[in-house]
Amino acid sequence: RQGETGAIGSFIYGVFQGEMDNFLVDVQIRNKSGQYIWFETSGSLVRDNSGKPLYCILQFKDISEQKQANLSLLKQSKLTRLLGNIAVASNDASTFDDALQICLDEVCIFTGWPLGHAYLVESKLKNYVIRKYRYSEESSSHIYKAISDSVKYSIAAGLPGRVLRTRRPTWVSDFSEAEEFMNSKYLAEFGL
Repeated sequence: RQGETGAIGSFIYGVFQGEMDNFLVDVQIRNKSGQYIWFETSGSLVRDNSGKPLYCILQFKDISEQKQANLSLLKQSKLTRLLGNIAVASNDASTFDDALQICLDEVCIFTGWPLGHAYLVESKLKNYVIRKYRYSEESSSHIYKAISDSVKYSIAAGLPGRVLRTRRPTWVSDFSEAEEFMNSKYLAEFGL
């Protein structure tokens, strides 16, 4: 990446300016096929007998697998911490609604989502309703919440209905193209 290769240039410049004799930095560089590869980049200044800089020796080591393993471990660690936080907080909650709110808040914080809903089925009516929300105050999600509060959803329709029927998670990247997501127009209006 431009910034990454620029950083290497800055280190080399610093070496030749006498600010340092060597450096070690991890950078991500895009290869010819467009993939990003992590490199551990080291540089050492070679001087002549009088101490004048002659040249810099650079060494690049592909550490992509190591970085990927570290990122995987970090993600797993964060997920384990999330589940632990939810378990402890839910056990301390005095009501089911409080526990549900805690779970929703923690998941939204973990994922960085500005808006989250929890749907519960009304077994007698075969409908599902939104029971709890989590939204960031700086977004307009609270307006979406007010609109959605007035809607009763059928278990036979919509994205939550599909998840309930199939009992499988579903990922939708663009809600504006999801026909079964009944509130997509509201999400677009509020920039969500």
